[in-house]
Amino acid sequence: MYNINLLYDNWFLGKPLPNCLRPEILNHIKLNEKMIDTEMHILSFNIEKEFGNKHNVWMANIGIKKELNKVQFSSNDWVYPIEPWGHIMYSLNLDAIDDYYNFFSLIPKEIIESVNNGIGKIVINYAHEGWVSEFLLKGMYVGCKNSGIKLDRVILLLNDYNLESKIEKFKTKFNLSSYPTTINYSYYLTASANHLYKKYNTNQLIKKHCNIPKTYKFLCLNRRLDLHRVKLISELYDYIKNESLISFDKFLITDEVPSFLNKDFNLNEKFEKLPNKVVADRIDIQNTNGYEHESHHLFKDAYVNIVTETSFYIENDFISEKIWKPLYHFQPIIVVGRPYLLKYLKEIGFKTFDWLIDETYDTIEDNNLRMEMIINEVKKLNDLSIFELHEIINKHFYILEHNHNLLNKIGNNIDNIQNFVIEKVKEDNYTYTDIFKEINLDL
Repeated sequence: MYNINLLYDNWFLGKPLPNCLRPEILNHIKLNEKMIDTEMHILSFNIEKEFGNKHNVWMANIGIKKELNKVQFSSNDWVYPIEPWGHIMYSLNLDAIDDYYNFFSLIPKEIIESVNNGIGKIVINYAHEGWVSEFLLKGMYVGCKNSGIKLDRVILLLNDYNLESKIEKFKTKFNLSSYPTTINYSYYLTASANHLYKKYNTNQLIKKHCNIPKTYKFLCLNRRLDLHRVKLISELYDYIKNESLISFDKFLITDEVPSFLNKDFNLNEKFEKLPNKVVADRIDIQNTNGYEHESHHLFKDAYVNIVTETSFYIENDFISEKIWKPLYHFQPIIVVGRPYLLKYLKEIGFKTFDWLIDETYDTIEDNNLRMEMIINEVKKLNDLSIFELHEIINKHFYILEHNHNLLNKIGNNIDNIQNFVIEKVKEDNYTYTDIFKEINLDL
């Protein structure tokens, strides 16, 4: 295992506390000793209940989990980690007022002086989220500049498959010659692969999928009804409902949906005709998310997964566990998400499904046109009989097996991947890297 020394400002009862905590939150923890006995993510949720959006950093060491020992500031080889909690707008607002804050203002002066002198590095680790927009890129750059931190002594650990092009566009727009060193790390690929590898017996899964007739053409699971899910389900439900496993709850619509429906009479009319709730397996749809809630029989019973990713209209280009689950369970996917996701999958070694549908939808940047093509492709696929669909997919089962095996390799090599992330954090003389493009996925 590679070693990395993580430097924390504050320790309490023998445990480190997140760097850049606001003073009132730090004092609250010290006045409530029992809080420190919980897991860090539980501690963070408890603090959030007390302070709301004022709580905006935590400590998870995403991608670089290690045993934590006290590191002396006087040592030469250390990393000062900052991990924003929740939406980045609550921790990186340069015009900080009320609940919005800027963590750069809480980095100790001696840390900044040290890293500028070539001793230690600052790592801003936001790999567990996405939300890489101009707001984030600008906030990181201006935050460094305003704090007097040399850009090459800061490492941004982010999660966005279009990250490199976004940084280049940002630099061009503002005529910048440099930017903080950036690592793109698809955290949910590692976490999902490890969870799935540990949970399932590969040989048994293959027996349940290979050349086995299935009952349904499509699987489409939805929890929170964002606008893209409302649009997709409203347009497709009547076409595919009889041969599909679908879940949604109309009472889980997000805040922006009602106002949009009020402006689109046709879509609103279709949405109103939908059942209030459709259940695929679990009645408590609102509590079904993350890794622990997948029901294997849903994947086993349907041929194609229509994946409604976290974001479609919003610029949030990260890959969640929603993609990796069906790929592990030998399903082709149609991605209702951001452009170029399939392109990235191919760049890191996965195989996609142009033998089944026209995947040029992945290249369409216009959101409305991309949605229109996705809906049309699902309709075309639905025109096939379930027997025809079985024949096509079974003929290409080796591709589905390839994706499954690649996820198993990743899941079985977490230590190697984390070591590689640590190696890149400690390394100098580069400005950008993508962990899963650079690492050898044959492992």
